[in-house]
This record gives sequence, structure tokens and C-alpha cells, in this order.
Amino acid sequence: TRAQIKKKGVEIDDGDDGDGDIECANSLCEGVEESALVDLDKIKEFKELYAGFPVVLASSIPQGAVFFLAKGGLLEAIARIAPDTPTWATSIVPIVLGTMAYWVIRTPAEVIKTKVQAAEFLDAKSAFDSIRDSTGVPSLWKFYSVMLSLDVPFQVINFILFGILSDFVASAGVDQNILTRLGVGIGCGMFAAALTCPLDVVKTRIQTKSKAAVAESTTSVVAPVPVDARIVAAG
Repeated sequence: TRAQIKKKGVEIDDGDDGDGDIECANSLCEGVEESALVDLDKIKEFKELYAGFPVVLASSIPQGAVFFLAKGGLLEAIARIAPDTPTWATSIVPIVLGTMAYWVIRTPAEVIKTKVQAAEFLDAKSAFDSIRDSTGVPSLWKFYSVMLSLDVPFQVINFILFGILSDFVASAGVDQNILTRLGVGIGCGMFAAALTCPLDVVKTRIQTKSKAAVAESTTSVVAPVPVDARIVAAG
């Protein structure tokens, strides 16, 4: 584009006031170039905001399906095999099992997404290839237990509290609609997040400490052994 504008300016130069036309063409060219750079920066910033999104999107469908399949399947099994199971057990155990199945899929996606968002790699494939070649594919599940230590309490509190508040709202005569469920869900999620926030801090520090240890071990170099020049000459 810039070459075309300059060429046009040279063609206009055949007139009486060629110098002015060339200056205008150059000014227009600089303005177009600056505008293009600004647009590219905006596009880059927008893409960075969604860094790692493809891997999250790809894992969302199976991980959600696995969670509700495990949770619903266990509830049906308990109802058929042990119908006298206490209510607390039928409420908590399926949630725990569903969360455990959920993080089997979510953990590697979370690891890859974090590395892409931290700008360590340009895309998910590069991050996966690096992990596979350096620490092996099983290391993608290294933080599985750490993720469970946060998400299991969060999901248990969230689901149980949602059931309690939903029953309370229904008994109070409030109309059950989408807005009511949405409000109850938001309130339960905020309350569960507030209670489990210390666990989130611990999880983040464990991951950060492990990452720092790996970085230190990979960047440390052994000092070269001095070689006497006479030995080299003799060799």
C-alpha cells in the first residue's frame, strides 16, 4: 500500500507543483502506516485477552459431560442399590466423584492454558510439545490433587447451599423462574468462592513454587573448567 501511494505521488509529480504533492503523499503514507500499526496492536491485545481459549473451549464439552454423567450415574446407582443412604452422603459423594472426573480432563487443559496465557508459548500445540519433550505427558496431571483440594470444597459448598436456598425460596412463596435461580446461583457461588479463597491462594503458591523450582533447575549452568592453554597447544 505504501509503495502504491508513493508511486501515485511520483505520477502526480508531473504537474506544476510536484514537490507539494510528494510531501502530501508521504504524509498520507505515514498516516496510513501509523493507523495500520495501531490496528495491529489492538488486534494483538485482543488476541492476548483470549490466549489459551481454544484449549479451554475444546475441553469444556467433555469435562462438563463427564461431571454430570458421573454425578448423575452415582445418584441413580445409590437410589437403586442403597436407597436408605443418608441424605448428606447422597448430596456430597456424587459431587466429589463428579469433580474428580471433571478434573481428569480439566487439569491438563488448565496447565497448557496457563502456559499460553503467561506468554511462555505462542499456542497450545507448542506448549504441549514442550511439556511432552521435557517432563513427559503424565506431568500434565502433576497438579491434579492440588486442583481437587480447591474445587471439591467449592463445589460441595456451592451445590449444597444452592439446594438449601432454592428450597427456602420456594417455601417462602417466591416464584421459581430463571431470574430467581440465577440470583440464588450467583449468591451461592460468591459465598463458596469467599470461603475457599484461602485454598486458592495455597494452590497458586504451590504452582508458582514448583514453576520457580523448575525454572531454576533448567537455567542453572555449570561453570566451565579452566583449560590451560599449554595443554591445548600440546594436544
